[in-house]
Amino acid sequence: MTVTEPSTELLPARLGGLANRLSAAGLGEVGHLITLLTAGEARGLRPLRSLLVGGISTEEIERAAWLLQGFELIDVSVDDLDLDHLDRIGAATCRRLFAVPVRSHIEGEVLVAVADPSNVVVIDDVRELFPGIEVRIAVAERDAIAGALAALEHRSQSDAFAVETPAQTADVDTVAIDSPDAGADGQIAKLVRSIIDRAAETRASDVHLEPGAEDLVVRFRIDGVLHEIATYPVASTPALINRLKVMAGLDLGERRVPQDGRFDFVAAKRPLDVRLVTLPTSWGVESATLRLLDQTRSLITLESLGFSDRQRDAYLQLAERPHGAILATGPTGSGKTTTLYATLQRLATPERKVLTVEDPVEYKLPGVTQVQVNEKAGLTFARALRSFLRADPDIILVGEMRDEETASVGTQAALTGHLVLSTLHANTAAGVPGRLIEMEVEPFLVASSLAGAIAQRLVRKLCSECREPFDAPAEVLDRYEWPDGEAPDTLYRRRAGGCSRCSRTGFRGRLAIAEVLPVDEHIAALISRRATAAEIEAAAIEGGMQTMFADGLTRVRDGLTSLEELARVVQ
Repeated sequence: MTVTEPSTELLPARLGGLANRLSAAGLGEVGHLITLLTAGEARGLRPLRSLLVGGISTEEIERAAWLLQGFELIDVSVDDLDLDHLDRIGAATCRRLFAVPVRSHIEGEVLVAVADPSNVVVIDDVRELFPGIEVRIAVAERDAIAGALAALEHRSQSDAFAVETPAQTADVDTVAIDSPDAGADGQIAKLVRSIIDRAAETRASDVHLEPGAEDLVVRFRIDGVLHEIATYPVASTPALINRLKVMAGLDLGERRVPQDGRFDFVAAKRPLDVRLVTLPTSWGVESATLRLLDQTRSLITLESLGFSDRQRDAYLQLAERPHGAILATGPTGSGKTTTLYATLQRLATPERKVLTVEDPVEYKLPGVTQVQVNEKAGLTFARALRSFLRADPDIILVGEMRDEETASVGTQAALTGHLVLSTLHANTAAGVPGRLIEMEVEPFLVASSLAGAIAQRLVRKLCSECREPFDAPAEVLDRYEWPDGEAPDTLYRRRAGGCSRCSRTGFRGRLAIAEVLPVDEHIAALISRRATAAEIEAAAIEGGMQTMFADGLTRVRDGLTSLEELARVVQ
């Protein structure tokens, strides 16, 4: 939707009234809104642009606009759907219009939730679907409507499958793939599609199929945390795994060792690259994990990763160096590779030659030559890196420094005038030099080649729609060293049960918290004499580095995440 702006600029005297109306519509605190509007006006920006520049999302502004126009905003989940009316018009029509009938407490009316009430064609179509009945229009999130319909389809598939399961024999793993239970048009194929469709609708990054003694548990990883979605009889597992193996081109007869493959899939009208891993389990059947990569997602930028201004600026100063090694560190799933991709997008200009070696290549980068590791063919990180040095690159990205040889060659590349980007497993930025030294790189080489390091984690963002403000006890606030030395008056936490917009989790999306360690002469001297990580960190803090936890406290203070979430991610 397009939010219409006033044709004339607001006078400063009117900003308070506008801020009050926007605050009443749930867009934030009055004081914060006045600050954004005033700052924007001083730069010649209109109110809408001022709010966007100030970090308020388009979705939040849309919801405020609907409220100001008098529309009711409602939650929509699969349990809220009016199934009698939905059966009458059909789920396909609901998907086309992004409109669903929901339960109403008012006798004789149909309550219909739509994603865009300004679309008069949709509203007319909705009213024509219920001739002679009073139709009341409310507004719901587009994702919530799609998710409720996907969950309804998933539930119907689950119920149908559960009814058929008792008739299956104990030898279910011998079911042929082209049988009615497993064929392209069969129940198993429909169940696979239903699971992946629902995962895409709920923004899941991974799907886990985990067999147990009696049940097959399906879990989705949403914003980095696993959620149990459904269970099926464990007897259904072999046929389900076989269907996935066929799609990924794996060996159906091999169940004793892990296998991995990939296949393309279209879910929610988006092409997905699905990476499949199967594992043998002690239950005698295999488990499976699917990684969903959205191929339509535009490549993320450093500005949109969610770094604070301070940490992003510190990291950009590192990235602008002409040579040296910049290493991103953190546990698996902390966003290291995404940060490096975003860095390359910024650095890969026509004047530079950029080469990468990755395992696997997750996203194609324009203007970048990307090489996939192939261990069977002898193409390792180290071997590719040695070849890169003869190909006249300006910038090299190594997916991971995982062994002594790769670390040694990468260090040499950084010393010979190349900018080298890579990832390394360490807990903190100050722990990176020690980790390289443990990998048999001489301390003086580390000191000379390392330009800097960034350590990061991903914390879940509180859902802006349902987060709850609360006054934290003084004894809790006093435990922390708050940025600028002042504890906030109000903190925010997740609402139990969440809302439809956040899939009932209380969180929606993630943001990065980080610490950036530039290697200056003082830090280089400490590295050369094998100083501990604690000594390096102390010297870096004295030189102005903000620790990851302190960066996280700024995001807590700003209401973007909670103390509990920060403590979960950063000990």
